[in-house]
Formats: sequence, structure tokens, C-alpha cells
Amino acid sequence: MLRAYKRLIDEGFCLPFGEAMALEAQRSKKWAVAQTPAEMARRRAAVQERGRTQAG
Repeated sequence: MLRAYKRLIDEGFCLPFGEAMALEAQRSKKWAVAQTPAEMARRRAAVQERGRTQAG
């Protein structure tokens, strides 16, 4: 997600404010829809495998 937000900032920087906000909403919705319980479990397992804890 961090990479996606960095890309969003780069792509939206020169846009008028309203268009940049619409782009952010569109990208955020697309990302949120892709987050399934299985995907979250996979990411959690990857974090735990690296020996870190995940708050939340």
C-alpha cells in the first residue's frame, strides 16, 4: 500500500485538488476491495514470519 500511495502522490501532484481527491478515492476503493480475509491472513503471516508484531 505504501508504494501505491507514493505512486498516487507522484501522479496526483500536478492535478487540480478536486481531481487529485477523486483519483485518491478511486485508488483507495480499488485497494480496499482487493483486501480479502485470505489476503490479510497471508500478510499477517508474512509479518510474523519476519519476527515482528502487528498492532491492531
